Amino acid sequence: PKTYFSAVCLFFGIEVSERRNVPVGLVSASTAGATIEYFCDKETLQQCQRAHPFQHHGVTLGPIGKEGGVIWSNMLVPLTLMPFRAFLFYQGEANGWDSAAYECTFPAMIKQWRREFGPSASQGALERADIPTRHIPFLFVQIAPDKRTDKTLAKIRLAQLSAVKLPAVGCVPAYDLGDNKSPLGPIHPRWKREIGERLERQSRRLVYHQAAPLIGLDALPPMLESVAIFTGILSKAPVNPGGVYESEWVLSQASPTEGAAGEVSWVANLTIGSFEMIRASGTRGCEACCTMSPLDLLLEDKEGHRQSTAMMTVASGIGWYAAAAKVPPGFEAAGLANAYSDYPQCALWAGVGKMPMLPFRLERQAAAPAAGSVPLHWRRGVRGRSSSPGALRTSHPREDGVLAEDV
Repeated sequence: PKTYFSAVCLFFGIEVSERRNVPVGLVSASTAGATIEYFCDKETLQQCQRAHPFQHHGVTLGPIGKEGGVIWSNMLVPLTLMPFRAFLFYQGEANGWDSAAYECTFPAMIKQWRREFGPSASQGALERADIPTRHIPFLFVQIAPDKRTDKTLAKIRLAQLSAVKLPAVGCVPAYDLGDNKSPLGPIHPRWKREIGERLERQSRRLVYHQAAPLIGLDALPPMLESVAIFTGILSKAPVNPGGVYESEWVLSQASPTEGAAGEVSWVANLTIGSFEMIRASGTRGCEACCTMSPLDLLLEDKEGHRQSTAMMTVASGIGWYAAAAKVPPGFEAAGLANAYSDYPQCALWAGVGKMPMLPFRLERQAAAPAAGSVPLHWRRGVRGRSSSPGALRTSHPREDGVLAEDV
């Protein structure tokens, strides 16, 4: 019979072993094309209302066995007596048809694994005092790009980020690693070494608890800190910036009636937690490489009709990036999205960083922002005329692993 081993897992182990000069043991429990339900026990499926039959590729699946999913029952349960230092998980495209359910099932599965692989599950097995079992680090990969789908991959990538609100959970992107010539299709790119290397960088923080200076400034994805969205004039003036995180044209807004050079547009200014120059660069395998920025402005009219428009890069600097778009009459900006495409053609990077910024989708809410959320500063009209903070609904993780909850 054929046997398989995860190439991503293998390259991760090679990177860890070479960097730390220690042997690394790897156990692969994987199969192709499986939905997340196969990895869950019965209680988790019931918790997320997934224990009933459902359709996948035209085939009716589940409930799957007395213990839950067959991968959990047959491949993972026998491993619960073994001590593990971390989990690696690379799955998601098979659930693209139901991203809303994935937001429940994915974090619930992580909690289940930690519970089952914890101290109560390992009685009588080899105990290791240096291996924490309460929050075994969980590292996962956001799924790769594929231009044959229609927004299903963009939605499931955001659903995957529902897990980062849990402690000791790390995410690495793969949406920038396109491979249209892959023998197994674009959703299975051949760039396994790069993904394994990215997981190793996350392990420095979550598994080996290295401090940020030892991890490297370019080792992790640049993190979004705040967003300002407003109407204004795309022009510069000789003024001093308020800090390294703001562009001078943001600080020099003028009323449209003053006749300043430039067009009146909706402008998005991103503050990014980095002391490196922020740049927009094409993704691997891109065909329209950064002809537009990776940002999309979400629009809404008075009747509630919605649409989106791509934004153009305006300027960038150390720790900030700005883009703008003209809006059709009758519409106003209602939110902002980054890399919200099944096959993103452009991504934001910090300096010579090894990973792009994770995707996000922000929407303006009427309520006040939740504690710990990414600040969103919203201005109707030019700077100085009116200003109203908007609450943020986002699936973007902060550097400390806290997810901004929906408000």
